[in-house]
Amino acid sequence: DKDGSFVMEMEETLSVFDQKETYTETDTVSYGEKDGKYFYDISINSTSYQNMKISFENGKQTIELSGKQQTNQQSTLEAKTFINSLINTAQYSMNYVSDIKKLEEGVYEVQCNNLISEAYEAIFESYTGELISFQKTLKITIKEGCITKIESDTLAEGLTKIGNNPHMQIHLVTVNTFNP
Repeated sequence: DKDGSFVMEMEETLSVFDQKETYTETDTVSYGEKDGKYFYDISINSTSYQNMKISFENGKQTIELSGKQQTNQQSTLEAKTFINSLINTAQYSMNYVSDIKKLEEGVYEVQCNNLISEAYEAIFESYTGELISFQKTLKITIKEGCITKIESDTLAEGLTKIGNNPHMQIHLVTVNTFNP
């Protein structure tokens, strides 16, 4: 949409060397046009920081955290690309869809295979490991012809070459809820 708002919730758990580390984040996003110019406002709460704000207007991105502000130049195209990446946190691409099931009226499960997983491979390699399996399932809710929710469940598993327990896993769940 030209104007919109949504909430993106994310939980990522990394299990390696018999330890688990979980990161959570909730972004409340609004975007669109003011006086014919693109803008966005994002409020972020996460495991790492609370009450972070990122905004864009008139070619400038402003980041506020702990009472400090930082301003960066950002083009309108870069701003739109950034918001689109948050809208598509699930990294959906029709090229990877292997199956679609209707779960109930307006709710569909999309199985994705043959995904490009270089980012995950790099994480496994940083722990002297190897990515063995990678799967992604999406659940998409549609009401009155509009997507209202996208739930993404990604599971990457592999083995490390060091430590007592060679099993390694990254589990990422994101939920984007779009306001009508």
